[in-house]
Amino acid sequence: MGIELDAPCRKAVPMALSPKTQLGKWSFYLWLLIVAMIVVGNFTSRLFITFSLVPLIASFVIGIVAVARLKERSFAVFASVLTVLLILIFELVGE
Repeated sequence: MGIELDAPCRKAVPMALSPKTQLGKWSFYLWLLIVAMIVVGNFTSRLFITFSLVPLIASFVIGIVAVARLKERSFAVFASVLTVLLILIFELVGE
């Protein structure tokens, strides 16, 4: 007469720390390059902004493809896509 609580639930998808697919690794390594450029570079230089946009856009697009098509589920790829998205928004919109 009680409520049945044995409803089937979806299996949790495990999230790895490091990327497993080739595109996921590329996205993460480009993100590391961006972080290195930010730490070492000069933020006000127009040359810095120009050279940082290429790996930013490449890392974002490659990361999105790795997540959407190849089902990449690693924390490193999700973190790189989100931080690159925020950097692109602030760099392109909020000058």
